[in-house]
Amino acid sequence: MRLSSLACRAVLALALLPAVSSSGQTSDKPRYGAWGFDLTAMDSAVRPGADFDRYASGAWITRAVIPPDKSSVSLRLEMSDVTEARLHDLMEKAAATAPAQPATLSDKVGAFYKAFMDERRIEALGASPIGAELAAVREAPDRVARLRRLPVQPLRRHRPEGRESLRHVREPVRPGPARP
Repeated sequence: MRLSSLACRAVLALALLPAVSSSGQTSDKPRYGAWGFDLTAMDSAVRPGADFDRYASGAWITRAVIPPDKSSVSLRLEMSDVTEARLHDLMEKAAATAPAQPATLSDKVGAFYKAFMDERRIEALGASPIGAELAAVREAPDRVARLRRLPVQPLRRHRPEGRESLRHVREPVRPGPARP
C-alpha cells in the first residue's frame, strides 16, 4: 500500500531526518556528474541552431526507457521514485522498532506508520472512530452548514469575480493531491 499524500511523506521525511543523519548513514553518490549536469545527455551530432532540445538532451531521450507502470519518464520522476523508496525504508525500519508507548520522534513516526498500515484493524473498525463527526455532518441542514461542521475546515481560495478586481469570492477547495 502506498501513502496517499505527498505532504505526509514530506513531513515524515523531515521528522526522520535527524535520526538518519545521526545514525551515520550517508546518501547515495550524485548521479549526474561532479557539478550536477550530465554532459552525456547531449547529442553533439545535432547542431544547436537546428534543434536545441535534441542537441541538449538527445542522447538521454534516445536511451531513456518509459517504465511499464508509468506514462512518462523524467529525471524528476526518477528522483521522486528514489525519494519515495528511501522514505518507505525509513518508515518500515521505524515501524519495526516502535514500542507500544513511543517516546522519541522516530518511535512516534514508526507507531504512526504501523497503525496506518494495519489494514485488518482499519477494516475491522470501519468508520466507527469518526462516527460522531460523521453524524454531525449528516445532521447539517445544507451544504454550507455541513462544511462548517467538518472537524477540519476545507482550504479556501479567493478569486476575483468577473471584472471586479476588488470583489473576491471565497470558494471551498477540496484538499488532496492536484490532478493534471
